[in-house]
Amino acid sequence: MFVKAIAVDHAWVGSPGMLFKTLSSKENATDASVEVWAKPLPGQSVAVLVLNTGTANITVDVSLKADVPGQPKAPSYRSIWEHKDVAVAGGAMALSLSAHGSVFAVLNQTSVLWT
Repeated sequence: MFVKAIAVDHAWVGSPGMLFKTLSSKENATDASVEVWAKPLPGQSVAVLVLNTGTANITVDVSLKADVPGQPKAPSYRSIWEHKDVAVAGGAMALSLSAHGSVFAVLNQTSVLWT
């Protein structure tokens, strides 16, 4: 599956996407500097943009059950920026983000469509 950012932008399933959740990094549990943006896609998929709004490099675990709408069940996600599939270990996306960095991903096999 080859997905481009423009394809996510043009896909329409009733929602333009939204800020779904704000998280804290592993380095600073009190600083909610990680934003999880999400948009439903056709075929029970969801696009997720994880954005580090802070000025330091961070690591964060994004739980597929708690932090992503639709609770994807796929064993991997498609990294749009890197053009490759990345394994999901322990039900979470383990991410390292540079200052103001992001991960843009498509996750499949969501249990429900959301609005």
